[in-house]
Amino acid sequence: MKSWHSTQLDNLNKLIQEEFLELYKKYNQGDIIYGVVLVLDDDGLTSYMAVSTKKSIEKMHKGIEWEGYSWVQGFFDDNDDVGVRSFTPVMMDHYYEEIQPLLSKGYDFDEERKRNLNLYISAMKKAKQQLCNSVGNDVNSMVCYVTIPGEPEIDRDSAIEINEPSDNLNWFLETYKELL
Repeated sequence: MKSWHSTQLDNLNKLIQEEFLELYKKYNQGDIIYGVVLVLDDDGLTSYMAVSTKKSIEKMHKGIEWEGYSWVQGFFDDNDDVGVRSFTPVMMDHYYEEIQPLLSKGYDFDEERKRNLNLYISAMKKAKQQLCNSVGNDVNSMVCYVTIPGEPEIDRDSAIEINEPSDNLNWFLETYKELL
């Protein structure tokens, strides 16, 4: 029997691709996206996507080049009906229906959190591979990663898992050497 997380992989992958394409259209015109992040809450239940560009480094992202949770380029209108945020109600339904009842029986939520995080990383990796084919090779140079604020090892480990070697990935990893 497939786990709940494995049954949701294709759904989340599709939502990541849809939102990426919209952000790509909006921010890659006359600019270059170098980073794409999925920002998760502490439990890996909610998420949103943000991007940073070469031009945004000069203005709004100077000094926070790889702090994806601080980036301000994305769709932040509280509309859970589009893109990655539309996965939040699906994730929360799973939590309330299947996980929360187990907590009073001593269920270790850490295992569920790991599965949630792995789902986001796996979906982002699959989405990036498919976007490289559909959009073009410039997607390959973008560093895609998952973050939970305050846990830089997740940023680093997810970036290594999701991305192929590139100059931008090397830049990212050099930055994270200082944070860990």
